[in-house]
Amino acid sequence: MKVHYALTFEEEVRYIWREPKNGFGVVVFFLNRYLVPLLLAFDLSGALAPNPSLQYCVFWYLLEEFGAIFSIALVEIILMTQAWVLYGGDKKMKIVLWTLLGMCFAASFILIGIGSTEVTVGASKNPGAPGCVAILTAHVQFWQFWSPWMFLSIVVFVLTIARAHAHAKGDVTTHLGEAIMRDGIYYFGIIAVASTITVVIFVAARVSLQSFAVPWFQVIASISGSRLLLNMRRVRAETITQYVPVTRARRRPPFDYNSLSSFSAHRRLTSSQRPLFLGSPNSQATWNYSPSGLETPDTSPFPEYPQMHRRASLD
Repeated sequence: MKVHYALTFEEEVRYIWREPKNGFGVVVFFLNRYLVPLLLAFDLSGALAPNPSLQYCVFWYLLEEFGAIFSIALVEIILMTQAWVLYGGDKKMKIVLWTLLGMCFAASFILIGIGSTEVTVGASKNPGAPGCVAILTAHVQFWQFWSPWMFLSIVVFVLTIARAHAHAKGDVTTHLGEAIMRDGIYYFGIIAVASTITVVIFVAARVSLQSFAVPWFQVIASISGSRLLLNMRRVRAETITQYVPVTRARRRPPFDYNSLSSFSAHRRLTSSQRPLFLGSPNSQATWNYSPSGLETPDTSPFPEYPQMHRRASLD
């Protein structure tokens, strides 16, 4: 995780820190990027704490379980958001996806509540291995905890594949859409493999080794979520740079309006001599060139009506 932070810190500064901090994507990124490592640090401190109290160990166990829900939920929210963007921000799809997310939360809480009745939490009695321990009985099947989230991942994956099929027919042509579909498929595979390994650990490993499954999955989920958001921000920035030309401004010297004796005198000025904006004689104007804002020798900032034209002195 430290290596990942070092490799992506420059992209984080460029694409995240310079964005408004109240944006949904920025908030999700910071939660996934920094809060999850804090949860892992607390989990490690609980496992290494000398002579911890029973209350501390219970809190450590609950935070570990709900932290796992939080980690996987953040990644699923990122994948859901990308799928929702691929379908043009459809409101019905948004309602369906968030309803499925709520059902996953409810199912996870119920499964944790049922499984926690078969778990004994306390301080380790082994002098060589201090800290909090969670002793699971043979009746606890914590692999079922991952079932709702794997189902949600499959739903999002199917939606992404369907959009990729439409892209193959030419219905989707944006570079950002292609990147979202590619990353969605790749990272679904990563999360699916990580979830499968976690389930296998809970099913086949000894009870003493099952506690390593959750922190390992949290690391994979945090790195995957950060990578997803950074890739999407990078592609969006490159798309904007590609289609919005960067132009330079031109500055003119102050224009002396008293030098004009009539509107006709203004029309005789060349394009470089005319004032770009009307204002005080000492004001300076700056113009950003665009295809629709080019000057020609025949343009004039004054509204002209040939039938009522009068020579007017500006002295």
